[in-house]
Amino acid sequence: MKRATRDSRWIRRRARRGVTLVEVAISAAILVVFIGAGLGTLLGAQSTYTRGAMQTALHSEATRIADRLVAEIAPCGASTLSVIPVDAAGNGPYLVMQECIGYTAAGKKWGAPFLIGFEPNPSTAPLPNLASALPGPGGGVLADLDDAPPPSMSLAAIDNVSTASVVLIEGPDKTILGANLAPKGLQIAVQGSVISFRVELERPIAGKAPVRAHAIRAVRLAN
Repeated sequence: MKRATRDSRWIRRRARRGVTLVEVAISAAILVVFIGAGLGTLLGAQSTYTRGAMQTALHSEATRIADRLVAEIAPCGASTLSVIPVDAAGNGPYLVMQECIGYTAAGKKWGAPFLIGFEPNPSTAPLPNLASALPGPGGGVLADLDDAPPPSMSLAAIDNVSTASVVLIEGPDKTILGANLAPKGLQIAVQGSVISFRVELERPIAGKAPVRAHAIRAVRLAN
């Protein structure tokens, strides 16, 4: 009974005395730890969501570019195909093709040549020289897309959005079919009348490894 009385008096004295500075400091430290852990989890989840959303958008864009290439290339003739090799500035390779636009008594009628290729910076790239085109698959295109380097796995951060693009050139006119390509982001392989290509895009994230996505397509040319 006396012990219970002593405990009761101790509790009352403690209640009157209030909370000490040390107890406040300990409580604050524990609260900071919990808040920090919560913020870390929230920021990590936000970063993962942002990266995932960006990768989904890039993959959609890579698919759009690849499908546009199929639409441009499919009506062309395998017999008209030639290639302009990569130049010293990294422009190319360019596929040189002609679209079938009808038939005459002599056979198929082909339109004017046009080019599709890779340029690190279309605004400064000169127009390719058609006289340098090599007949058939030569000129630096691959015999098989499996021979191409795999999509980049580099963790090196990049600071700026890439200017590298896939371009369509008709006479003096240049159209950008897609931008934000990774280095060597257009790989082309030719096997007979089948052209395969891989489009790889990249987008920088401040202080992080860039986000990359790619799409692969194959198209059989008209004879």
